[in-house]
Amino acid sequence: MAMRGGFNRRIMSEINVTPLVDVMLVLLIVFMVTAPMLKSGVDVQLPTAGMAPLDKGERAVTITIDRSGRVHLERHNLSLEEFLRRAPVVLSELG
Repeated sequence: MAMRGGFNRRIMSEINVTPLVDVMLVLLIVFMVTAPMLKSGVDVQLPTAGMAPLDKGERAVTITIDRSGRVHLERHNLSLEEFLRRAPVVLSELG
């Protein structure tokens, strides 16, 4: 059997880097032109915060209510009635 001419060619596995180099040079020029423009910015007067920082001595209290109506005060599982009875005492102890 005779081989056709198209089957004798080898697959070209080389990467043409010329377009890659062209794109990289264009990007380099663009960044070299725009970089000095970024240094000359506009002066902005930012507002100051009107709130004082939190006191680190205060302790946060976690209160969670699930779907069944149970109240979780920190890690204690309470009913709503127990929570209403114990909450003033616990909260007064915390500060």
